[in-house]
Amino acid sequence: MDSKKEDIFGQDFSEKKEAPAAAKEDKSIARGMDNLLDGIVLILRGFKSILFKSFRINLLILLVLLLLIFFGARYLYQQPPAPVVENVTCPVCDTCPEFNVSLCPKTVEKEVVNKLRYVCPSGEIVDSSEDCVAVYPKITSADVATTDDVTFSIDGLTYEPDENNAIRIKWVNFTIVNKGTARIEPEIQVKVYDVWGSSVAKEAPKFFIPVEETVEPQDWVIKQKRTNLYVPASNQTLRFFLVDTLPSPDLELASIEKSLS
Repeated sequence: MDSKKEDIFGQDFSEKKEAPAAAKEDKSIARGMDNLLDGIVLILRGFKSILFKSFRINLLILLVLLLLIFFGARYLYQQPPAPVVENVTCPVCDTCPEFNVSLCPKTVEKEVVNKLRYVCPSGEIVDSSEDCVAVYPKITSADVATTDDVTFSIDGLTYEPDENNAIRIKWVNFTIVNKGTARIEPEIQVKVYDVWGSSVAKEAPKFFIPVEETVEPQDWVIKQKRTNLYVPASNQTLRFFLVDTLPSPDLELASIEKSLS
């Protein structure tokens, strides 16, 4: 039998010669490093077997899902950022200097107002026709006819005898005053007769004296018109009719009867 001593694991326990102390220390350091590396390798193998061992779900995938859920929930429910308060410094306003109004140039405002004025028949200028005060001419003739709307007068006749005791009227003086509210276009119509009756009233006028002027309300005309009226000796009574030719037919306003005999 060999004189070497071996344990049950096959290790040799035979007496060996002791090595120097320095050599022993170097060997122990090298052996420690080898053991450390072997331990790290064993740990990595253990993690590998755990992580990649087949379960119903791979642990690595589960870990990834958990990380995604964690960071996703943190992103969705993250608190809004707190408001940032900035230090704002208010500007210091400069004091405006006092303004001397007396140094400003004087200005004059002009306003143009268009205003209508009304000239009354009397010549008076008023704001409205209603402000006119009617001033009518004074009529002294005895041959006058007055109504609510007009005053008509024959102020004079100029005539001379003609053959066979006839009379020829050359001039007629008259006055027309419009006291109504509407203008009129007057005309004087003349009838010659001996005795007035219904037959004479139905007859047409023998002569016409045009006035040739429109008479406005509260206005009047005083005229002398040249005529050539022949009045026979048997009929020397005249009736002057003042008519308004604006309506159709003519509207009689007033009449005056005058006898030449």
